[in-house]
Amino acid sequence: ADADLEEFLTHWYGPSKSEPLVPEGAEPLPLRCWYGYGEAWQQELAKQNMALPPDELTVLEGKTVFYVEHHRAWLWGYGEGPNPEVFDRDSEAGAHWARTGERLDMFLWHMAVFEAALSGPYNLGANDLSLEEIELCTGLLDLCPFEPWRFPGPMSRLWSNEDLVVLTVANLAVDV
Repeated sequence: ADADLEEFLTHWYGPSKSEPLVPEGAEPLPLRCWYGYGEAWQQELAKQNMALPPDELTVLEGKTVFYVEHHRAWLWGYGEGPNPEVFDRDSEAGAHWARTGERLDMFLWHMAVFEAALSGPYNLGANDLSLEEIELCTGLLDLCPFEPWRFPGPMSRLWSNEDLVVLTVANLAVDV
């Protein structure tokens, strides 16, 4: 997943300004690589939501929070290990962590594509599409190899081709 992430960043943002270096730190290697990519491309790679810098990482009920929705309504955190599982939850007190189905390295690639879909130079949105209309919009695209996200809506999926990233989201409340 890490090689795919770097390849995606190069394709989407162009060549890095410097060689990506992995900073020292106690964070899992995939997250330290993410920090190195931000430095190498000299830009924020998460613009819609926030990828927290090392000094803002916090532990909440056994998970290290590293990515937050831009209004802080949703949180993503990782567990233990060198390439830990990623979990998500509502930010309200009493909410429970749920598995995303992805380990940190794959999640960061997923996160980069999600962020590109929402913060690219051109965006187009459509609401209340039928399944047939969604199929017409995504029929010539490849489904990205990521697990569906619960946020921003159930079954959030990403589709792509060489020059386009599309996010589809069910317009339903998130099951918390």
